Amino acid sequence: ITITQATSVPGDASVVVVSQDGSATNEYTISFVEVGPSEAAPTPPARNAEDVVSLFSNAYTDMPIDSWSATWDDSNIEDIQIEGDDVKRINFGNFIGVEFQDAGRVDATEFTHFHIDIYTETATQDKSFNLKFSNWAGGDAEANAIEFSTTNSSNPSLPGSNPGTWISLEIPFTSWNGVNGASRSDLAQFIITSNLGEVFVDNIYMYKIPTATVPTTDAPT
Repeated sequence: ITITQATSVPGDASVVVVSQDGSATNEYTISFVEVGPSEAAPTPPARNAEDVVSLFSNAYTDMPIDSWSATWDDSNIEDIQIEGDDVKRINFGNFIGVEFQDAGRVDATEFTHFHIDIYTETATQDKSFNLKFSNWAGGDAEANAIEFSTTNSSNPSLPGSNPGTWISLEIPFTSWNGVNGASRSDLAQFIITSNLGEVFVDNIYMYKIPTATVPTTDAPT
């Protein structure tokens, strides 16, 4: 057996097998390909610091996180870079749990939208990408929660025909469903549940649209 390794990825390795008596030779080629996005996720727009809470993004200052993979979840997460941009690669069992109850809970009452960019090479037909924020209401466990299930028929939706591209999900909090209430005053955990297998995620943040100010003029004296 003679093995010639691939020198890079993508690339090919070869395995040449010669029979004991030398009368037969078989050669096998093993091709290694890159899996995942070749381009970074779209760059988020500039926002005032007070108008955004970022869990993960190079565009904004991220909030403190205790753990990106809690001891009670069943998925794996890895930090990688794509074109110099930080990205998280998740291999889903069922769900992944992000904890920030000790690092700093979030009052998201005034925030209007949630954003996340995802990339998967799995066909999304009949698949789902479910988001949940756990609200602890000043206590030490979940009091209520809000959830949004992204499918082929949701709004926004998982496109059913173009796996292998970045998908930007912009979800108003008015579209989320409450579980035993819908308060966002004391968020302590963020949970993603999915049957998409391997998913790359970036730019996870909440934001609010600034209130327009009307200029005032002094009354004549």
